[in-house]
Amino acid sequence: MDREETISQIQQRLKRFDSDAPKIAMLLVVTLQSEDLSEDYEQFSVNTTYTSDQELDEMLTALRRFVPYTDVSFGEHNFIQKIERGEFENLASFQKVVYSESSAGLSRSASALAPALCELYNFSYCSNDIFTNALLDNKMAAWGILRSAGIKLPETWFYHHTFGWMGERPDNIVGRLICKPAYGCASMGIDKNAISELNETYLHHVHSLSRNFDQPMMIQRLIEGYEVEVPVFDLSSGFAPGVSGISMHGKEELGDVVLSYDTVFADGFDLYNFDEFNEEISRRLKSISKFAYKHMQLKGPVRFDFRVEKSGECYLMDYNNTPHLGTQHSFAFVIQSLGFSYQDMLKLIIYPAVFKD
Repeated sequence: MDREETISQIQQRLKRFDSDAPKIAMLLVVTLQSEDLSEDYEQFSVNTTYTSDQELDEMLTALRRFVPYTDVSFGEHNFIQKIERGEFENLASFQKVVYSESSAGLSRSASALAPALCELYNFSYCSNDIFTNALLDNKMAAWGILRSAGIKLPETWFYHHTFGWMGERPDNIVGRLICKPAYGCASMGIDKNAISELNETYLHHVHSLSRNFDQPMMIQRLIEGYEVEVPVFDLSSGFAPGVSGISMHGKEELGDVVLSYDTVFADGFDLYNFDEFNEEISRRLKSISKFAYKHMQLKGPVRFDFRVEKSGECYLMDYNNTPHLGTQHSFAFVIQSLGFSYQDMLKLIIYPAVFKD
């Protein structure tokens, strides 16, 4: 799909959406970074996966320009309390649409709770469904599906502090490895110690991280080159309007540099238009992402993360369900790169809860 066709499809959907926007009540379920957490990791706070005050303010300001009613619940418990108190009963004339971001707590697939509540109470929702959150929160299961689909992945292994190597172990591997929690996102666990050649010190570090996070660790061959993100919207079984590249310290070709936990926490990176940087590779990345989205039968916004070697070889390294939707992140960036607004990006997120393509 070329740029003109992509723009035309977005324009058509926005025109259709605007006709129904006055009938929509948006209900947000968020966990704020500023909240006191009852559960957290000692070294790498799970806070980075949550919504910042700035992101919430950006979203509410934009939503209030095109929908007549917005409400924010701070976590699923607050959402349930409002339902039980009947606070949404006065919205009978509106279509209630829920968008939920990362859930609080350290339990597996915690983000599946909000869509489960929506199903239980018959609310429409435009974030990931139960299946998507439960599947993608377990990279061991998802990686097996992606590999069987023929998607190019880096060599990957999984280690658990109790069960040991879960399958093969990375013996006789030449080059450096990177490790991260198998149930995590937002560069959790990634610091200078997460990247190393295979040796006893590194294996001890992997074991310690697995014990501290109490989950398997995902160990991958480190791919040197460019880092790019492909946001996929829940439109027509997966709609990828653009590709954003990650730059750090003014450099687009990152070599062996990766997004660390501290870099993500401080928003210490910039985005650039990878479609303009390399149109042919961008087209390939969008095709792979749409195929993965459709093959895994996903719902809601999902971001696919790649590393691209100088030779042009592309490797799917990771993904993120419940991705950040702030103005400085990839979903907004690719839409704005096509000449649309942040409000338009939110409309495309909400669209599948209102219309069926």
